[in-house]
Formats: sequence, structure tokens, C-alpha cells
Amino acid sequence: MTTLFNFRSNTKIKARVSNKIWRITRSGRLVKRRWGRGVMKRSRPKFVGDGHEPLVTTFRSERLAKEFVKRIVAQKIKEGYDRLRRRRP
Repeated sequence: MTTLFNFRSNTKIKARVSNKIWRITRSGRLVKRRWGRGVMKRSRPKFVGDGHEPLVTTFRSERLAKEFVKRIVAQKIKEGYDRLRRRRP
């Protein structure tokens, strides 16, 4: 699972802050993408509410699914999203 978040100022909206989270999960040939509004809890970004309906895509092979996830993550990072790293125990 890959979690990408973007908590940045946005002067185009009334709140002046944009809090967005993308969660990308791959299970074999299935890729599930979910996004929504986020908040910071215990110094970690978390979803608020249910977010949007997840997009589920099925690929012909696992290799194509892996390439798709890499491409989506690279695109979101280019758009200014940060990647959430796992906490180490």
C-alpha cells in the first residue's frame, strides 16, 4: 500500500488550505485507488470520512499492475504529493 498526501496552501479555495490523500493498493492484478480529504492525527495524515468511491482496475498480468502503480506514484509525486513512509518500531 502506498499513501500519498498533499497538505499545502491553496489560495483558490475559501479555506486557503488543501488537504488531500491518495491511497494506492495493489493485490496481484488488482489496483485500488482511493482519495479524499485528510487531517493530521498524531503527526500522521489520516482520511476524514469515507472519501470518494475507490477506483478498481484489473490488469492482464501482475507485471502490468506493478508498472501502473509506479507510474501513478511518480505522477502524484510530480504534482507535489509527499509519500508517507512506514513508522519503524
